[in-house]
Amino acid sequence: MSFIYGALDNHLRIRQWDFIYAFNDPTIPWAVVGDMNFILNASEKEGGNSVTSSSYAYVYSCIQKLGLIDLNYAGLPFTWTNKRSGTDHIQERLDRVFVNHKWLEFFPNSLNSHLTRVVSDHAPIMLQTTHFGEKLYKPMRYMRCWQHHSSYESVVQQSIWTSQNKLSSFTSTMTHLHHTLRNWNKHEFGNIFKNISDILSAIDVQNASPPTVETKSALTGLHNDLESWYAIEKTYWSQHVKDKWIKENDHNTQFFHQHASEKRRINHIYTLRDASGLWIEGQSPLSNLLTNHFKHISQSINPSIDPLFSSIFAKVLTPSDNLILCQIPDEHEIKSALFMMNSWGAPGPDGFPPGFYQHHWDIVKYDFNLLGTTSL
Repeated sequence: MSFIYGALDNHLRIRQWDFIYAFNDPTIPWAVVGDMNFILNASEKEGGNSVTSSSYAYVYSCIQKLGLIDLNYAGLPFTWTNKRSGTDHIQERLDRVFVNHKWLEFFPNSLNSHLTRVVSDHAPIMLQTTHFGEKLYKPMRYMRCWQHHSSYESVVQQSIWTSQNKLSSFTSTMTHLHHTLRNWNKHEFGNIFKNISDILSAIDVQNASPPTVETKSALTGLHNDLESWYAIEKTYWSQHVKDKWIKENDHNTQFFHQHASEKRRINHIYTLRDASGLWIEGQSPLSNLLTNHFKHISQSINPSIDPLFSSIFAKVLTPSDNLILCQIPDEHEIKSALFMMNSWGAPGPDGFPPGFYQHHWDIVKYDFNLLGTTSL
């Protein structure tokens, strides 16, 4: 861990970050903490003159080359103030924590807490390596890597066929499958990383044993198992990355891991400002703030439309078009729409992404067709 007081002079700042650059070792966890005396974007300053990105271009490029990540923070967004009032009041986020990817591998829940400013013009910051936030219910999310497991196909087919034989609704079928997969994941599929670790430990045991026919046979089986679980791990991280530009044959699992961890980090919301300008933090207040915001913007005030506008817009749809739009979609139309979707993008409310339904179309198409018939 390195502590820094950022230089104010541009020339000294360049020398300072050249010195920091010499410490870089991506193979060990590293955190850089302190008063950096610079901001990274316009949102980190309120009041005063605007700051151009060129002012800190060199430092920003050094941060990129070092592979450092600006750690998420909790608390008020600004850590420094000039303590003036009115139009002379300026606030900036000068104090921060940078970490490298290796640090996040060891301390994935790290958080930079902006504490209460009392006397100083700076707010103290605290680096927490373990963040004890409120526990939330996490709905099951379908994992594409499950498809690599030998028992997966039979588990899914048996669950869906059981529901179909009972003439269950589509919702009931998927709810039953949801519980089936959750139980199967816990008791049979298991934890990917623990499974890999256990296999590696078993390989060590066999390598330390006398070289017999049984030992050789056991090692062959373990190596095959390890290869299978490495393929599962790769699929796990590639689904979490969700970037279309990553090719299916990419095997850089470490890159997948880093990219997915970065997406998860930046997607976490710690603080939001409400309509009155007050900064809100904490899971329950943030949940209420977001719920009320989207309720408000989704409400209709039932505005009246001047009849004059009816004569301006020409009718586009013909009566035959309306008949087609009101028709119940057939299997071909449903399948065509489904297979045009991004397979492994965000899942639906049931936790299953389009890729699940595409993969199992032969056994779920009955429920889809029934759903289309009964919903119209």
